[in-house]
Amino acid sequence: MDAALMPSRLPWQQKLFYSFGHIQNDLCATMWFTLLLVFFQYVVTIQEKPAGYLLMWGQVVDAICTPLVGYESDRINGCCGLPKRKSWHLLGVFAACFQCVDFISSQP
Repeated sequence: MDAALMPSRLPWQQKLFYSFGHIQNDLCATMWFTLLLVFFQYVVTIQEKPAGYLLMWGQVVDAICTPLVGYESDRINGCCGLPKRKSWHLLGVFAACFQCVDFISSQP
């Protein structure tokens, strides 16, 4: 195997800081899901079980779609002169902006 293709080992300090970042990401997601569950129950008035199933369904869809998007982002070349991963980031930004504009325009 070519030496340039062999994975390098990370120092323990870098692994530690990566793990802190991952923990912070999970804590943030937990807070959002907790807030969303309260929102579903008390604002949208969805019962406990359907609200929980709705959150679980989102996690199942995420678990299925994440590897598929990873596969596609590895397979497809970039567009608009961007590298392939940045093209997917740009697509995500447009999708999020469209969703926000749609949400704001639907408010009374």
